[in-house]
Amino acid sequence: MSKIDGDIFKLEEQLKKVKSKLADLNNAKREEEKKILLRKQMIVGKMVIDEMHKSEEFHTKTLTKLSKILTRKIDRELFSIDSCEVKLSDEISQINKPFTEGSKDPFI
Repeated sequence: MSKIDGDIFKLEEQLKKVKSKLADLNNAKREEEKKILLRKQMIVGKMVIDEMHKSEEFHTKTLTKLSKILTRKIDRELFSIDSCEVKLSDEISQINKPFTEGSKDPFI
C-alpha cells in the first residue's frame, strides 16, 4: 500500500466517524425538538381543558370540533364521542356526557 493509499484510507475512516457523529447529533436534535413540541402540546392542552371547565359554551364547541376531526374509534372513545357520523343539526347530541361543573375531566 502506498503512502497515498494509506492517507486515503485514514481520511475515509475519519469521514465515517464524522458522519456517524453528525447522524447522532442530528438524531439527538430531533429528539430534543420532539420533547419541546410535546411540552408545548401539553401546556396548550392543559389550557384548553381549564377553559372547558370554565365555559360550557367552549366545552361544547371544543367537543363539536373534535367530533368533526377525529376519525379513529379509539380517539373518539377517548373523548366520549359517539362513533357515528356527525350531522350539523345534531352535533351536540354526539357528546355522550354533558359538561358538569367541578369534574376533573371535561371529556367525561
